[in-house]
Amino acid sequence: MSQSTLLLEVATPQGMALQQAVLSLRAPGSQGQFGVLQGHIPLLSALRNGVLIYETETGLQAAAIGPGVAEVEASRVRIITERFVEAKKVALDEARLKVKEAEEALAKSDAKGDANEYEERCRALEWAMALRDLSEWASKNAG
Repeated sequence: MSQSTLLLEVATPQGMALQQAVLSLRAPGSQGQFGVLQGHIPLLSALRNGVLIYETETGLQAAAIGPGVAEVEASRVRIITERFVEAKKVALDEARLKVKEAEEALAKSDAKGDANEYEERCRALEWAMALRDLSEWASKNAG
């Protein structure tokens, strides 16, 4: 790892999903996206469903991540998240269909009815949107 890189580690309940030297990254924080370069001040952030974009020496890469936390240090970023899916594993048409299905399921829910069911459907929609956004990002950045 060179002086200008930092170590990005992503852990899920299934194990270590990624360990990569990166030049920079953008993560979906609970209060909005945030960027990190080598030498960043220490930071702890909650994460939401979204797209994690990271730059390696060979170019930009991305993955969808679920809710979790990010611990930022000067030369390392540790992400602990419920989910991690690389861009190459998501098809755009399938991702768009999942968003549509999740929107329809949510529309059938009653926010005043079963609160757990409603929250579950909201989370499913947020995850479907993260997969769609990842796939769209990959389509625009292919090549």
